[in-house]
Amino acid sequence: PGAQILACKIGDGRLDSTETGTGLIRALIAAKRHGCDVVNLSYGESSWQPNSGRVSRVFADAVRDWGMTVFTSAGNDGPALSSLGCPGSLTAPVTVGAYVSPAMSVEQYSTLPPV
Repeated sequence: PGAQILACKIGDGRLDSTETGTGLIRALIAAKRHGCDVVNLSYGESSWQPNSGRVSRVFADAVRDWGMTVFTSAGNDGPALSSLGCPGSLTAPVTVGAYVSPAMSVEQYSTLPPV
């Protein structure tokens, strides 16, 4: 009860709606300015150096200093080693992902009839 939603666009139309670090940082600062307690991000990209750079610092500030709980997706590149995307690879947010076992994969995604 009493929840309010703040929608922030982080994609850049000049880049075919690809998100930018600047757009993400501006959105987190806007969330802080509007007093958001919970942030949900459902996007991601490849991660080469987790926990480095300005975006990582702002995520850490949002969680540790601004008191926000930040949820983000693990990405869509797995399952494999190093398939966790960013910002899911950062240590500050809570990262949420799914696991599909081989049996579940056959059951849910196969075009063949069950054996």
